[in-house]
Amino acid sequence: MQKLLVQISYIDNRIIDDYTVEMWHRTFPDDITYVEAATAVPIAFAESDAYVTPHRILHIVKRMRQNHATRNQHVERLQIESSWNGDDVPECRDHETPITKCDPCQHQLSAVAGTMNDDRLHEWAIENIYRKA
Repeated sequence: MQKLLVQISYIDNRIIDDYTVEMWHRTFPDDITYVEAATAVPIAFAESDAYVTPHRILHIVKRMRQNHATRNQHVERLQIESSWNGDDVPECRDHETPITKCDPCQHQLSAVAGTMNDDRLHEWAIENIYRKA
C-alpha cells in the first residue's frame, strides 16, 4: 500500500505516514491487487482534480473489472455465434435473386402465410417459389 501512496504523492504532494498507510490498507478488500489499484491511480487523476481517496480507487477498479467482464462476454458471444452455420438463403426461380431481397416473392409468400402452418408454407414455397437446386 505504501508503494501506491508514494505513486499518488508524486502528483498531489500528500504526506505519507504509517497511520495513512495502515488506514488505506484496512480500507482495501483483499481481492484488490496492487496492479489494479496502480492502474486506477492515473485514471483517478485524469477524471478529476479532487483528492484521491480509497473510495475513488475502489470505484475505478470496480468499473475496470465490469468493463473487462463485458469485453469477455462480447468475445465469447462472437465466438459462439461465429460457429453457427445457417442454411443458404433460397433464391426465387422467377427473379433469380435471394428470396429475402425479392419483394414480389415475399408478397406472394405473405399472402398465403396466414392459411398454412410453417412446415406447409415451406413446402408450398419449395413447390411454387424457390428455384430448384
